[in-house]
Amino acid sequence: MDSEAVKVTVTRILASLWVSSVFKVKAEGPTKSVNLFIKCLPLDLTRRKQMVSEIFFRNEVMFYNRVVTAFQKFQKEKLPHVQRPFLTVPNCYRAETDGENDVIILEDMTSKGFVVLNRLEILGLPELFLVLRKLGRFHGLSLAMKTLDPEGFHEVRLCLNETAFSKPILDKISRNIVLYAFEDGIKEAKERFSEDSPYVIKLQRFSEGVVDRITAISYGDPNNEPYNVITHGDMWVSNFMFQYSSPTVNKSPDEMCFLDFQQARYTSPGTDVGRLLFVSTDKSTRDAHRQDLLRCYHDSVSDTVREFGCDPDKLFPFWAVEQQLKNSGAHFVGSVLFNLPHALNECEGSDNDMAFDYVQTDKIPKSLQLPYLTKTPACRKRILEAIQDVVDYGYLDCV
Repeated sequence: MDSEAVKVTVTRILASLWVSSVFKVKAEGPTKSVNLFIKCLPLDLTRRKQMVSEIFFRNEVMFYNRVVTAFQKFQKEKLPHVQRPFLTVPNCYRAETDGENDVIILEDMTSKGFVVLNRLEILGLPELFLVLRKLGRFHGLSLAMKTLDPEGFHEVRLCLNETAFSKPILDKISRNIVLYAFEDGIKEAKERFSEDSPYVIKLQRFSEGVVDRITAISYGDPNNEPYNVITHGDMWVSNFMFQYSSPTVNKSPDEMCFLDFQQARYTSPGTDVGRLLFVSTDKSTRDAHRQDLLRCYHDSVSDTVREFGCDPDKLFPFWAVEQQLKNSGAHFVGSVLFNLPHALNECEGSDNDMAFDYVQTDKIPKSLQLPYLTKTPACRKRILEAIQDVVDYGYLDCV
């Protein structure tokens, strides 16, 4: 297609997020047209500067250019007969960064029937099990490559740099956000439970020094080896797309893919699993299906490393799944307390989110604080359920 003859039209502003802007565009040429997703730095220069967007964007560019490429090459070399990719992401046509004109051009998966589900609702069981199977494939790739090609894997993981808890962002934004989220969670717990309740006492104790523990986990704590893998980093419903062949009410997805790797990092797999279980499900789902969900994830990891000729009982035994959740509790509990108010805020992440209030309070910008001040009863319920479960499961005991 002659680039001079191509007409590019923005057909929809998908979202103006904190650290990026996403557009759906149509490129039309003399003989054909294609729909694409274009991701770039926030158009608002003030937001771009305040959120230190280029750090997040650079990390995602490296993920598509280096990590995806390396994983695909590794799989092709070791398992040339296996056609299905173990890492399911949209095709990336271009990803580059210079700190000003950064861009990622992705395949429009909606043209293949993929959809993003309502972020205000929990994932259904069919979707949840499918996500965990795909996540197991993703994590299994790391374990297999780390075992069979340790030098190559080391080079790949060094391509990723910490984002949310890197020093420039930690000191400017993340530390206050995490502390504010824990303060809010403790306040909710005190209103629901008695002051001497283990849910209040343990959450308060856990919050002491929690930012430093989260930061250590984010950088791939060497004490957690040999289980660290390359993780997604932002596991929740808006970063998944599902494909359905059946139009029935009780439909189940046939396929899914992951989106948004700005927080991809080398760390405990528990950070991904824990965040998914506590941001995208509710207590009734965890009460009824938690063990089955963890087993589904582990079976997928095991099947993946086994296909590469590795022994899953040595690389990642089932008991290690629960241990990883305990080891990474600080990380995903912080994510849950921060993300649930934002995830369940009806206006956030929409076109209306273009308006961002930069006024700095004594803790965090007003736009980041507002979802905590306007929580719905459903949001409060989900937060309290999460606090109950992380205490009951012992995820706050590793301090």
